[in-house]
Amino acid sequence: MPLRVELHCLDDFRMRLSEGWDYLHVGTPSSTSSPSAPPGLLIRFGGHAMAAGATVNAENFEKFKSLFAEVACELLAPADLTRTLETDGNLEGSYISLATARLLENEIWCQGFPAPLFMDDFDVEQQRVLKDKHLKLRLRKGDTRIDAIQFNFSTQPGNRTRLAYRLTINEYMGVESPSVDG
Repeated sequence: MPLRVELHCLDDFRMRLSEGWDYLHVGTPSSTSSPSAPPGLLIRFGGHAMAAGATVNAENFEKFKSLFAEVACELLAPADLTRTLETDGNLEGSYISLATARLLENEIWCQGFPAPLFMDDFDVEQQRVLKDKHLKLRLRKGDTRIDAIQFNFSTQPGNRTRLAYRLTINEYMGVESPSVDG
């Protein structure tokens, strides 16, 4: 699996894998496990933990790739490179409601403390593709029915599906209803 990387700058430079893994510290003077960044390797760099950028001269690009690969191999365990999805488990059908969605929407979520992500199995009662690229579903779990949308995804799931989702509020023409966004 290829690594996608975001570079984050403080007084040294750090790299962050875009899948939400821990930081890879590159060139930290106090680090005993990674080499210092060679002076002049990066022309410009900056950003923040969730998005960053760097400018490297074309002649230094291979050196940069090599240094990054070396440090990544030192600091990452094979498990760090395995794609995982952590969820908060299933949500009992009676809690799939506008009241619960409002409670969740009114909380403060942030990096390191994300909004709950639930995973459940649903019966698919209706499905259609909107604008050739968004999947709109009508789902049922027990006696609870709820609408769902997955943006930029049009593969239809069949009669039953397992979803990782956030419980949200859909507002359409002034009417609010609970929705699951996957």
